Amino acid sequence: MQKSEFLFQILSKSTDLSTPFSRFLTQNYSNPVEQISRYQELIQSHQLRVGDVPMAILRAPGRIEILGGHTDYNGCPVIAMAIDRDMLGAVSPRKDTIISIQNVKPQFPTREFALEKQISPYPTGDWGNYVKAAIQGIIDDQLSQNRVIENLVGFNLTISGNIPEAAGLSSSSALVVLAAIVFQFINSLQYDKLALAQLLAKAEKYVGTQGGGMDQTISLMGEYHHALKIEFNPYSTRLVPLPEKFNILVAHSLVHAPKTQSAMDKYNRRAIECRLALAVIKKVLEQKLKRSLSIKLIGDLTPEKTGIPAGQLFNLALDSLSEKIYTYQSLAQILEIPISEVQNRFCLRRDQTVFPEPPDGFKLYDRFYHIFSEWQRVLNACDALENGDLIEFSKIMNQSHQSARYQYELTTPEIDFLAELSLKYGALGCRLTGAGFGGCIISLVPPEQTESFIHGLAEDYYGKYTPNKLSHPDDWKNYLFVCKSVQGAGVVLD
Repeated sequence: MQKSEFLFQILSKSTDLSTPFSRFLTQNYSNPVEQISRYQELIQSHQLRVGDVPMAILRAPGRIEILGGHTDYNGCPVIAMAIDRDMLGAVSPRKDTIISIQNVKPQFPTREFALEKQISPYPTGDWGNYVKAAIQGIIDDQLSQNRVIENLVGFNLTISGNIPEAAGLSSSSALVVLAAIVFQFINSLQYDKLALAQLLAKAEKYVGTQGGGMDQTISLMGEYHHALKIEFNPYSTRLVPLPEKFNILVAHSLVHAPKTQSAMDKYNRRAIECRLALAVIKKVLEQKLKRSLSIKLIGDLTPEKTGIPAGQLFNLALDSLSEKIYTYQSLAQILEIPISEVQNRFCLRRDQTVFPEPPDGFKLYDRFYHIFSEWQRVLNACDALENGDLIEFSKIMNQSHQSARYQYELTTPEIDFLAELSLKYGALGCRLTGAGFGGCIISLVPPEQTESFIHGLAEDYYGKYTPNKLSHPDDWKNYLFVCKSVQGAGVVLD
């Protein structure tokens, strides 16, 4: 492998926008000239540690979930967009099986581990686990195909990320994707992007979360000027045009969800409640229909798989659930199985421990209502975007936020206040994006309103509502910005 010409373009500190590298920057960043110093810092940091310029630079973008809150792991579609915030990696191959990773940010300590059939994880929340998750996933896949892994080699990787952390913009999944494409690049492994996305969605369970694959898919398969409708049942993608005459802005609430067991349990609880809701619906429908149903996900609740007409399906499913809370005891009675079987079939964490019964009970009705209605909102939003009907699309965004707030209980007071301010200062629509419990909202804003929108949120939210959360008054500029849709992950101009 030869070092790419673009490395020397970066090191020359050229801002000539006619070079291939500069054209790449213009396509993939809102402020291309500002990115040159970031790339230079990355290369110099890598060179200082390794003793030579890297073999290549690779990148994996973050994403915004435009619509489809928590639908992916339920087998229902989502609309997502790769954004111009990313994880960069400068890489050099090694002759041994050691993977050594360093971050340009000092708060992330250097991590090293060896390639093995089973790679032991670091403690929960350690940033190195996201790299390990990707490597373990690829090794598992190679072994499943009876391929020899003894010839795989390690690498030195230096990372620079500008995706706000714990913001719902998928910084962690972008790191997983980056590690995977680096490992693939260094070892000349060939993966179809869609297949790799599916592999990494499964692999990310290594870190303890039960996602469905949206983050990995959009990071790998993003396209300029488009969002991606991602179907998970079966897996497929379709480009959706984005409005050219409107801006999509991200606003961070400054509420960060830590990668702790308790934080992961908030997320995993919803996945468990959806599995339990489907189990109850399946049981009740089978009793009514007097026949068995082959359904494993909420996304299987279709006329084709149930034999129930579309106009009746949602109400029949909803009528199968009580609006009251459920306990392990009541679930065992409904499903006619022991409590231990309910727990082992539907309620295990990644480490195989049983998820404890929530003090406020399992809320199956609300969780199912959100997912099924969000599924329909995704379909309607695709139609609205393809027809250029931004008024309808904005209404759908607002409905989605309210459902996330009241049915799925994902928002915080800060997120809800930020959403209210967004509408006050000119957004047509806004919603929580990402897993929730903090993070960001996205807003659809007319260009002529964008400046006043930014000024209003900067003053009323970052200046008055959360002034003590910023170390410098101008730091809000890192948390409130226009998003640009960009190309998916890969080697930078190799």
